[in-house]
This record gives sequence, structure tokens and C-alpha cells, in this order.
Amino acid sequence: MRALWRPVLGAACVLALAACSPFLKGPQSTATQSASSSESGKATSMVYWDGSLPLEQRQSIQAFQRDEEPKILEFRRRLAEAGGGGVWEARSFGSAINKETDQSSGHEQPAWELVGQDVAGPYVPVPEVERIGREVLSETYSDYELGSDKGGVRQLSWSDPVNGGFLYVTVHEGKVTLMRYQTGLRPSDGTTENPRDFITGRVDIDIPEE
Repeated sequence: MRALWRPVLGAACVLALAACSPFLKGPQSTATQSASSSESGKATSMVYWDGSLPLEQRQSIQAFQRDEEPKILEFRRRLAEAGGGGVWEARSFGSAINKETDQSSGHEQPAWELVGQDVAGPYVPVPEVERIGREVLSETYSDYELGSDKGGVRQLSWSDPVNGGFLYVTVHEGKVTLMRYQTGLRPSDGTTENPRDFITGRVDIDIPEE
């Protein structure tokens, strides 16, 4: 099965993923921000994919790892199964948790963001990706959008408007399926001494690079 999609991987796929994902950023780069106004009239800023809740009320960075990443891993497993049992491969280094600064409340607060690994797997038709997404991702991401067909490439976008974060799947017709996810800024619940450390018992979701 790998032989069917491995040749199209590499720079072309990375460029296509970046083109289809306007929020794509490297693990250490500064988050893209947009200006807004608080009730006090002070200018504030927030990351595009942040949630509507105040930072302290959002799902914590640790809870995302405990409760949501197992579903994302199951989604990926189901996609591989639907693609004939093909194997997912790493297109970047593993996940990272970055320390950021949240300013959505009008003052600076420490926040953390989990940037998931970019991965590539076997081709799965868009309707099948949508079906599996409905079955597995609906509790994690309440919003869904299907992008237009751009020369045989379509992006499927799931997002959480309350807590923030997204998951993108980019399907190259008949060739390959790409996937990545990111949390947006989250608080820490204190269950890890350093919020940048992954939780104990985190699911084995990162794929070693070959």
C-alpha cells in the first residue's frame, strides 16, 4: 500500500498542506493574532483559533492530552483502515507544547499550546473521511467545514469554537491523506509540574521519523 502514495510525499505535500492551512505555523514561531476590543475598551489580541471562553475556563492542556488525543489517534487508525491498512508516516518531528502569552482578557496570562505532528497516510475518499470524523471527532470538535476542490486537493477542517483548536485533513485525490492538529492557547490544571511536559500515560500518538 505504501507504494501507492509514497511517491507524492515530500516537498510538494508540505507545500500543499501549508497552502490549504492558513494557520500553519512552526512549533516555535509566534502565533498569528488579531485585534479585538474588551469591555473596558482596551485593545486585546487573540490567536485565530482560540476559543470563545476566557483562558481560565477553557479545557486545560493536560485534559486535552487525556481526553481528546485518544480520539484523534482512533480517528487516524480508522482512516488507515479505510485506506486499506496503509501506514501513517511522520512529516515533521513529534508534537510539542509551547509556552505562549494570552492577552484576550486585556492582560497577559501564561498559556500553553500543543502543536501536533504533521503526518501522511494512505488515500481515503473525502466522504469516508467525513463519515469517520462524524463518528469519532464530533465531541472534540463541534464545527466542521469542507473546503472547495482545488485541483484534486480538498481540506476538511474540524474546530472547537469554545476551547479553541483545530484538526485539518488534506486529501489529495487518489494519492495521499495529510493530517495535523493544534490546540490554541490553553491553561494548565497543575497536574504536570511543567505544563510543557507531556502527561504521564499520554497515548502513543507521535510517529518516529525514518
